[in-house]
Amino acid sequence: MTDTLVDNANDLFKIVKNNTDNFAKDLSETVEKIKKQVDSAKTGEVSETVKSIQEKLEKTVESLKKEVDSPEVKAKTKQIQENFTKSLNTIVEEANKLSKSVVNDKTLSDDLQKLSKQVVDQAVKAADTLQQAVHEATGHKDHDHAAHKH
Repeated sequence: MTDTLVDNANDLFKIVKNNTDNFAKDLSETVEKIKKQVDSAKTGEVSETVKSIQEKLEKTVESLKKEVDSPEVKAKTKQIQENFTKSLNTIVEEANKLSKSVVNDKTLSDDLQKLSKQVVDQAVKAADTLQQAVHEATGHKDHDHAAHKH
């Protein structure tokens, strides 16, 4: 029984780490695109707002990477999963702010709207993938999730 729990904990750790690594990589690439758009636009106030949001996204990604790569990470898998979700929420909030802040600036608007939507889509996909993988690893595959309360 204990071996099974240890195996499940190791599996969960791998699932959380892999999902976090993949999401951080995808998000880093999108943040880099946002950064290039902002740097090329140089449009004053909007640019400063967007830079602030972009910096927060970068810090969130770095924080996520550090946490997953820390030595005591296996013991903290549940906490990391919660922090992963919290980071996703922060990222979605910042992407929404980005989207709203560029509405009045046509030169930035279209491209950054698409990139901010891409950030949100990546966050939603990462959350869904992680939830599905954790459910499968804990024996909850192929059952009615609505039938039980979280």
